[in-house]
Amino acid sequence: MVIIRVIELLAKRVLIVENDAAVRVGLQLALEAKGYVVDAAAGGEQALVMAGAQHPDALICDWQLEDDELDGVDVARRVASESRSGSSPDIVMVTARDLGELKDLAAGLPVKVFLRKPVALSAIFEALS
Repeated sequence: MVIIRVIELLAKRVLIVENDAAVRVGLQLALEAKGYVVDAAAGGEQALVMAGAQHPDALICDWQLEDDELDGVDVARRVASESRSGSSPDIVMVTARDLGELKDLAAGLPVKVFLRKPVALSAIFEALS
């Protein structure tokens, strides 16, 4: 048990925010297989609670979150502003829509990379490295 806890403390923690369950679970399994500690949220409110409790090193966030008052940009903005010790997580924004529009909406956020769906796992891994 102690060894598992030490590994968790050393591994990069990633929070996935994605309303599509198949995409969310598939990405979570792929990241865990690469050694990441992964939390996954289906919506914005759930993501904010998890981010506050887990303090992720990286946030992979879909722009459009169905059935939620918050979109991915709102979530990224709040997570970045509420980060502990003034260090916000690396933010990877994902969308099926126009990247230019997303970049405009996310102006001023510390977004490491913008990716258009469908996203290759290699692009996700590269963004997190």
